[in-house]
Order: sequence, then C-alpha cells, then structure tokens
Amino acid sequence: MSLYDAYENSHTTFEDIVFIGGSDYIIEFPVYSSGGTPYDLTSCSATWFLSPYGQSNITIAEIPCTTVGNYSFKVTIPRSTTLFLSGAYTHQLEVVFSDGKTTRVAQGTILIREAIPSYYYG
Repeated sequence: MSLYDAYENSHTTFEDIVFIGGSDYIIEFPVYSSGGTPYDLTSCSATWFLSPYGQSNITIAEIPCTTVGNYSFKVTIPRSTTLFLSGAYTHQLEVVFSDGKTTRVAQGTILIREAIPSYYYG
C-alpha cells in the first residue's frame, strides 16, 4: 500500500528504524499514487510525530517535514531531540493533502539505542 492509498483507505506501516540517540537522523517518505506513480506533493504538507511505544497520548517530538523533489517528504530529527532517549518509540506521519484533508497516513516503530556519554554531548 502506498502512502497515498492510506489517504483513501487506512494507514500503512513503516519499516522499523534503529539508530543511536544523540544522532542527527533523516527519514524520507516517498508518496505514490495507487497506480505506483509518484504523487505530486506541491500543495501538500506533512508533520512527523514521535511518542513512547504504547503511549500515543504523549508527544515527545512534532517536527514539520520538507518536500524532496515534489514526490517525497523528509523529516530531519536533530540530535537534541534524541540525545537522552533510549528504548522503543512509535512514529507517525500526518499529511495535509492539496484538497485540505488531513490524515495520519502511516506509523512505525523506532528503536533508539542509548548513546555512550562523551564530553562533547550536551
């Protein structure tokens, strides 16, 4: 199922992501129409959300996405967001489509590994 299909039906699931806390991390979300062609995101916007796994009522991060080549959204998670995090988290992508419809199109799991402390963190 493409992210655009989620607009029409229900959400889809992202592949699991693993990275070390305190790292800048970029996630790209290509959007395709149901026919498999890239969906033009020129008049669309997206926001990325992060919460502790199983606690969707708590928002740890809410970051606006940028568009990449009019066919993908990209979120850049700054190191400061995950510096002191470790464990399992849920992330979701909310898209505002060109017709104004707002949908949480997908979610997935992120495992953040604890960073080894250094004098340079902080």
